[in-house]
Amino acid sequence: MARYSAIDAGTNSTKITIAEVGSDGELVTVASDYESTRLGMAMAGGVISAAAISQTVAALCRFVALAGQYQVAGIRAVATEFARKANNIGELQAAVRHTCGLELEVISGNEEARLVYLAVIRDFAASRMPLLVFNIGGGSTEVIYGRTEPEERVSVPIGASSVARRFPNVTGQSSKAELQQISSYIAKTIHEQVSFLVNGRTATLVGSGGTMTNLGAVDNAHSWGDASKVHLYPLPINRLRAAIERLAALDEQQRKKVPGLSPDRAGIIVSGGLIGLAIAEAIAASQLVVSLRNLRDGII
Repeated sequence: MARYSAIDAGTNSTKITIAEVGSDGELVTVASDYESTRLGMAMAGGVISAAAISQTVAALCRFVALAGQYQVAGIRAVATEFARKANNIGELQAAVRHTCGLELEVISGNEEARLVYLAVIRDFAASRMPLLVFNIGGGSTEVIYGRTEPEERVSVPIGASSVARRFPNVTGQSSKAELQQISSYIAKTIHEQVSFLVNGRTATLVGSGGTMTNLGAVDNAHSWGDASKVHLYPLPINRLRAAIERLAALDEQQRKKVPGLSPDRAGIIVSGGLIGLAIAEAIAASQLVVSLRNLRDGII
């Protein structure tokens, strides 16, 4: 089987997936890695810092070397929301090209949403129900509705990291009043930008991205004592809300000890979770399905 590699330089982290593609289009991941480059956090006035550029270039060069070890037939690297906003993204692209021999492509929010949907739909091809998919990133959240193909899609410029920057108290212990303020901001933004989120809309709600996979693991560990089974995990919305409230009552260091939660997500898990909760509440969903599929799967 042919091997391909996809790299996602995102607002919060930079990740690589190397996968074999079967004749039926099925993906088998053979290697993956990531680095918390925090590019969105390293932007001031729309400019990526020199230190963040150096760190990201080093990570991408390491990923290119990893792809070479697996003799991939092709490699595609994309940058998302932080790159769409950065005034000096050309500087990062030039450094990556010169140092790593890699083209870093800035994709639109619309294209990002399309690729996420193509990844998630692989697990629901036999379903007759339409899907409503959302992917929470560091700087944006993609929301897509469709059946075999995406029919409506939008990239909303709020993510786990960007909301945490706007409301810094959410990285630690947060009061109910603070959570309500953040929730109101998120709900208003989503209502204004996602016209196809209709209360009671019939669809299977699917949440992907690090926020939802971590919250799925946290709920699984809390409810069943097993944080390992996350992919296609059914998560009732009342338990999602409860998990967010439990995490919001802890400071960042306490969150790092919570079973199922990656320590590097501790500061942004509540802000990201509130985005997912707002989407679920917008369509009055009672449950969502957690998916490990991601942008990189869609690229491959």
